[in-house]
This record gives sequence, structure tokens and C-alpha cells, in this order.
Amino acid sequence: MREPSTGDQPGSDDMPRLSWSRHGAVHILQVHGDITAASAVDVHDALLTFDPPPGAMALVVDLSTVDTLAVAGVDAMRTDNASLSLHLVATGSVLRSLLLAGLSETTAVHESLDAAVEGIEGIDEATLLREQLHQREQQIASQPVIEQAKGMLMQDFKLDEAEAFDLLTTLSQDTNSKVRDVAAKVVDELTGTASAETAHATLDTLRELRDHLRQG
Repeated sequence: MREPSTGDQPGSDDMPRLSWSRHGAVHILQVHGDITAASAVDVHDALLTFDPPPGAMALVVDLSTVDTLAVAGVDAMRTDNASLSLHLVATGSVLRSLLLAGLSETTAVHESLDAAVEGIEGIDEATLLREQLHQREQQIASQPVIEQAKGMLMQDFKLDEAEAFDLLTTLSQDTNSKVRDVAAKVVDELTGTASAETAHATLDTLRELRDHLRQG
């Protein structure tokens, strides 16, 4: 894999346009246009295949011009590329979606590109390495329970992967809770750890949400 060249990668009617630039040792991926379920994979692939050159400090994904961020788009911001320190820039409903999904626990989220760049350039190398390690530890700690919950929902409620994650995100938004906490609760209640009364109530809620998602 190589570092993408500076400039635009043209989008289409259904795909956002990706624009690469850099500010010193900070590399910037600007996303222009809405991130739908179909186009989220393009953004995720761009993050996974980014190979930072020597001296690169971080990658900033600028979502400040994105008005709509699908659930799959939120998931696309979770990257297993441990070679970079990832920072996100977002405002409005996109920012709220990222915060509700718990992205701020594993990834630095800023409300402006200038703030992101200034913050990164103020970090010395040792601090940056500690930040990268912490992000990776948080990703490892939180991802298994989300994947486990998705797997249980797929098996028990005959959902596909996208529907299972949509359901977790809907519960997260409805309860103002982090997706990770919702996933842990779902796992507890579907494995019999919770009381029978609580488990039955949860199952009823999950079935209603499943039906609502499929009707929508």
C-alpha cells in the first residue's frame, strides 16, 4: 500500500468525493457529500489502505461538509489500521452520531479542522505513541462485545449484519447510551445473565425494533 497522492478522487451521484491533502506531518482526508450505507465501504477502504510515510503524525478525516452519515458510515470510522493516529472533524448531526456511537472514546473528535491540526501538531512524539496505543487498546476492548451482540442478533432474530448494527445504534440513540454499553446489555440478556423478566422485556423491544427497521 502507498500514500495516496494529494488531490481529489472523483465521486459519483451515489458516492462521496474524497480529497487528500496534508498540513506538514498531518495528512487530511476530506469527504465531500453524504456517506450512505453503499458508499461507507469506500471511506473505510481509504482509511485501511492509508500507509503513512515516515514522519507522518496523524490522519484527519474531515466530515465537516457531510450532512448525512448512515449507520454504516459511523462503523466505517472504526479502523483496524494501527499504523495511524486517527482524528475526526464533524459538526451538527454527524458529530452527534459519532458521539452517540462512542467514537470519542477511541478516536479524537474535533469540531473544526484548524483545531484538529493545531492539537496534533502540539503533541510530541512520545505522547503520540501513547495515544496510538490507548486508541488500539480501546478498540480491542470494545469491539468484541459489539461483534458478539451483532452475531447474537443475526442468529436469534434472522437479521443481516447491517440490520443488526442498525438495531444496536437505534437502541443507543433511544436510550442515550453508547453502542458498546447497549451491546453488552444485549449480550447479557440474550445469554441468560439478566433476570427472566428483564430478558423478556428486552426481547419484546428487540422484536419491535426489528419489525420497524424492516418496514422502514
